[in-house]
Amino acid sequence: MTEFYFVRHGETQLNQQNAFNGGRNDTPLTSRGRAAAEYLGVKMRHTAFNKCFASCMPRAKTTAKIILAQNDFATTTPIILSQGLVEMDLGRWDGRPETDVEARDANILYYYYHHPDQFDANYATIIGSETYQAVATRSQHTIQDIFQRQPSGKVLVVAHGLVFLALFNRLMHRPISVLRQQKLMHNAALTKMVTYDGENYSVKLWDQQL
Repeated sequence: MTEFYFVRHGETQLNQQNAFNGGRNDTPLTSRGRAAAEYLGVKMRHTAFNKCFASCMPRAKTTAKIILAQNDFATTTPIILSQGLVEMDLGRWDGRPETDVEARDANILYYYYHHPDQFDANYATIIGSETYQAVATRSQHTIQDIFQRQPSGKVLVVAHGLVFLALFNRLMHRPISVLRQQKLMHNAALTKMVTYDGENYSVKLWDQQL
């Protein structure tokens, strides 16, 4: 059995500005974001992770380092960077305030939030965005690969809100059409899942800011 500890990165400057924080832009963690990551690390300090996998993006790498800096077993926990965990590429929306996007692309934004299957089929290419389906596929493949490498033990995975939204929907075997019925994980929050076979997952903790 492998226990996956999924953590969304701490709050960034773009999060604070209510801007789209996708795969093309990265801003530093805010002081609140760093403090929240440190607090989460303290709460998990006695958890001996076999490995830590993090998105290649600096906000995720920084969060992983802050968490493990508090950990009693940090010196034996490598951080492995993964391109498969980077945030969803949001094309021309990336880094833009939501108010700007709403003014220009209100119709597309509606499908992005309420009908992800139709967003994928009809609108993602218009704004140069990655599809939800593509994000779900690459992140699932990453987790399957992690399970093959670590079929037992505890694994810390630090990534992003949209990646986890798509990934969790896929791991729960739900259709892409219902993906947006779940909310994004909070920054520096923990979701814990366990699996015996790398295909079926049970949720032990959901979006908790410890």
